Amino acid sequence: MEDQYYRIGQTAKYLGVSIQTIKMWLKNQKIQSIRTLGGEQQFSRSEINRILGQKTPIPKKTILYSRVSSRDQIHDLESQEALLEQFAVQNNYVQIVKFKDVGSELNPKRLGFTKMLKRINNQEVAVVITPYRDRLIRFGFEYLESYFQSHQTKIIVLNQEGIQDPQKELVDDLIAIITSFSDKIYGLRSHKIKKLIRNIRAEFQSKDCKGRIRS
Repeated sequence: MEDQYYRIGQTAKYLGVSIQTIKMWLKNQKIQSIRTLGGEQQFSRSEINRILGQKTPIPKKTILYSRVSSRDQIHDLESQEALLEQFAVQNNYVQIVKFKDVGSELNPKRLGFTKMLKRINNQEVAVVITPYRDRLIRFGFEYLESYFQSHQTKIIVLNQEGIQDPQKELVDDLIAIITSFSDKIYGLRSHKIKKLIRNIRAEFQSKDCKGRIRS
């Protein structure tokens, strides 16, 4: 298995010492590092394990990721979390970390999703478990999966058939797209955006969306 590398702050955290201690060890050649092309010092997992005197690698995390598109779906968010936790426990997954978001999957500021990606980028995650593919991303799932695999992270999707209310999700995503593009044209607080969104919702409601679109 290819070795993994950590920045000095992460290494200090794993070893339970300060960054200054790591720098002193480097000066005294008590710990070995490599330099990236950008000149940053990084430390291998095997070197960290050597310092710790461990025979087993640092355990990687299991991330449970859930998401809903709006606040009125909080109950569904809780159901997703319960389902994921039950699956993880039954299948003996350890080092569990939960991330969740409320908002469109097209929102680039999803806090939970961003935190998850940061951990994956640091190669701290063994597996991500999610109830549906589109909880992570609706379009381009294969690209996301390839990125995860390049960081030794596996994705487990519990239900392949999709969400129970896809029409509402699609409307929310459509509004997110329009809001993003309109923002560039009119400005975030423009009354034109608000009017446009009201018209979109009214149009879908007039076509009998069975009351599933937020008013």
